[in-house]
Amino acid sequence: MTPRDSTPTTVRLRRAAVAAGTAILLAVAGTVFLPSASTGAASSAAARPSGVVFKLSLDKRGRVRDGTVFKNEAGKGRARVELARGRFKLVKGKPGRALRYPGKRGYGLLEAPDRNAWDPRGRDFRFGVKVKVPGNQANKHINIIQKGYYRQAGGQWKLQVDRGLPSCLVRGDVDRVLVRGATDVADGRWHRLMCSRTAEHGVRLFVDGALAAENYSPTGTVANGAPLRIGAKKLGPGRVDQFHGRLDLPYLFVA
Repeated sequence: MTPRDSTPTTVRLRRAAVAAGTAILLAVAGTVFLPSASTGAASSAAARPSGVVFKLSLDKRGRVRDGTVFKNEAGKGRARVELARGRFKLVKGKPGRALRYPGKRGYGLLEAPDRNAWDPRGRDFRFGVKVKVPGNQANKHINIIQKGYYRQAGGQWKLQVDRGLPSCLVRGDVDRVLVRGATDVADGRWHRLMCSRTAEHGVRLFVDGALAAENYSPTGTVANGAPLRIGAKKLGPGRVDQFHGRLDLPYLFVA
């Protein structure tokens, strides 16, 4: 951590604002009534969207088919259902409604075409979701929400639940950092998962509001041309790190 006496006042104020925003977010379980913490930001960064820039509410009615669209409630863009096998279904969430993904032999995801607002670059950011994963639906590799891939130019950010253990991965132009929790969340209950990357604390994982893992290593700039995908890294069949279970309120906040 940078020593107190060498940290500019504007940076300390920005960090305090980001920390306060994180506390609010954890307290309200993913709601989006958060201000932007942009004190001291460069003019070019200030011109980019900040605050919650992506959020899907799944409280809608009707069948979910291949091609069904969910609107980004936090700005421009939308996520489209891509289905290869099985079916999606809107089911009871906590609260409201949630999206149940195809079962163990199914393949499907939500895909939102790339937008610059979803690239944090060097800014602090956090992203998360609520999930309910039955133990018999847990796979070796389960991707929840991501933008970018393993060898993606421009880096990657991702939340995953491999073998039921949640983890956050952020790869920028400096380093690739992975933090993993030790508690199995594939237990058939709802869990709130959040990943954050900040200049002060590095990469952190929160499970149900509690800090589960952290790594202070810097990651650098993250900005890629990939779509934002929810539930798999690509459309199956094959090894696509498919999610099976219920999912609600995916979001992305950029400071």
